[in-house]
Amino acid sequence: MGINYSTEKIYNQFTPGRRNFCMICGEYLPRIGFVEPGMRICTNTVMYDDAGDLKPTSSGKVSPSVEVWQNVKKKLKENSDTPIYAVVTNDSKGKLVIGGDPSEAIGNVYGVVT
Repeated sequence: MGINYSTEKIYNQFTPGRRNFCMICGEYLPRIGFVEPGMRICTNTVMYDDAGDLKPTSSGKVSPSVEVWQNVKKKLKENSDTPIYAVVTNDSKGKLVIGGDPSEAIGNVYGVVT
């Protein structure tokens, strides 16, 4: 399993910003890092299992993603011995699913939220 860690290529210096980059097929190849057991990675491409206990309650006070992270922190604090898994499944389209089931992980590759 690999992680795409390509950097953005800005084609116009007068329009900086992540929304103004592109990668053109055949001109700029993505960089792929291969994950090995025990590696620590940091990523911002995650989703949550909306059938699990980490899902937002739709209280409307904060955004759903902030509420999920609050739920993750709360669960880690309350049950420090119980791991929260991050897995890539057939349905997640390459994104890590926070709170996923390791038995559903593609290639039996999964991570633990720390």
